[in-house]
Formats: sequence, C-alpha cells, structure tokens
Amino acid sequence: MGYAGYVPAKLGAVKSELAAALGAIPCVETLAFLETVTRNAATQPGEPKFRRLREGNARVASVLASPGGRRALAALGWEADVAASADDPALLLPRGLGTTADLKEIIDAAGEARRAARRRGGAAPPPNPAEAARLAVQMAADRAEVAAGGPVGACKAVALVEGGGGGGAKVVSAGDLGVNRG
Repeated sequence: MGYAGYVPAKLGAVKSELAAALGAIPCVETLAFLETVTRNAATQPGEPKFRRLREGNARVASVLASPGGRRALAALGWEADVAASADDPALLLPRGLGTTADLKEIIDAAGEARRAARRRGGAAPPPNPAEAARLAVQMAADRAEVAAGGPVGACKAVALVEGGGGGGAKVVSAGDLGVNRG
C-alpha cells in the first residue's frame, strides 16, 4: 500500500529515442557493429577516422539495410556528410556525440536481443538482408550441385570380398576419390 491507502502508480519506464531505435533491431550483428563504432568514437573522440562511415563499405551498407539500422545511426547522431562526393556518400558523427552513455544503451540493447533469441528457442536472430541474400544464393548452388549428382554421385565403392557373390561391404578410400594422394 502506498501513502494514506493509495495504491502506488505503476508507470512504465519512458524510453529514449535511442533506446527505442535500438530495441527495434533484431540482429545482434548490427548491434555489435553499432557498439564498435560508438566505442571507437567515445574512447578516441579526436580521431576523425572513427567519426566517419562510408556508405559504400559492405558492413556499413548491411547495417543501413537491416531493420532499424538507419534509425539507430540517426538516433546516435550520425548524419550525412555534406562534404562527401556523390559517388562515395558517407555518414559523419559530430564532435560531442557518441558518448559512453550511448555505448551503455547499445550494450543493454544487445543483451536484450540475445535474451529474446533464447526465448525464441535458441534460434539465432534473423540475419540482415545482405547476409540472407548471400545464404539464399549459396543454398541454391548447393541444391543445383545435389541435383546434378555432384561430388557425392562420383563415389567409387569397391567390394571388400572378392569373388563370391553377395553382400560384401563397399569401402571407398580418400585415394579412390583423388584426395590425399602423395
């Protein structure tokens, strides 16, 4: 019971814009990238290379393409670099942003994403779109290889038991397949 018999109010914690943006990111790898760039900017604020991200970089592009990635970068203070060329766009983090408080929020969000993955039954969080596309291409190539009777279909099994008919065991050595020939 609260004061004078009143029930204490149960107000939900108000999330900051950054916490809300980070909570919308399901991919742990994206959060790990945000943690790295924020840690670099917070620990070495005078170093310009840690305050600029090229959008053409594969890792940055995958973060920008992942759900909530662009919103989280904007909430951290990253903005378009007006001095960058049109062929090589970049994001810039102004001085004074990218603090250790931001880093703590990212670490907390990454922990929550890992806990959510465990609650889903240990399944990994959904991959970012670039990784999902790469995996889809690899799976299609694997299916085509199996359908064409790839390496598995080229097996050269030989009978261990010579002569007498029947069911001798079939054994294949690495040398029969052309592997480990010295």
